[in-house]
Amino acid sequence: MKPFHQWTREDRERYYAALLTHINDPEYFASHIGVKVTRVADGEADGELFADEANCNSMGIVHGGALYTLADTVGGMAAFSRGYSCTTASATLNYLRPGVKGRRVFCHARAQKMGRTLSVIRVDITGERGLPLATGLFTFCAMAPVNWDGESGEMVTTTG
Repeated sequence: MKPFHQWTREDRERYYAALLTHINDPEYFASHIGVKVTRVADGEADGELFADEANCNSMGIVHGGALYTLADTVGGMAAFSRGYSCTTASATLNYLRPGVKGRRVFCHARAQKMGRTLSVIRVDITGERGLPLATGLFTFCAMAPVNWDGESGEMVTTTG
């Protein structure tokens, strides 16, 4: 597979579609608590979570760990968008107000810096009414180029 910087726009669009299928696989942890990545683009990603019994605490608000998982997953896809598998190196998530059971929570991630080794991704989590619930910075470490067959769309991640 040719390097990411040589991919055509069509290659990138197929790759982003493959990323969505891959990350939303029901076998992965984030899916078990309702996280769904809805969009991946160059250095950006969006996702959502429906607040229900699986991800709320006893007070009926979204558990902080569920919001962190949403941010980490969506932020990781923004970092992944440049053709490298990655792992979270560090993160800070500031909780601003609670998410409420029975409503959707949205996350937008945008690259602040995409380097060869480290990428810094800003995440913003909002509620259905657009009010901010949390914001943070995640740093991801590039591990290895994604092993992606651009023809079949099959994706196999490697850890270098």
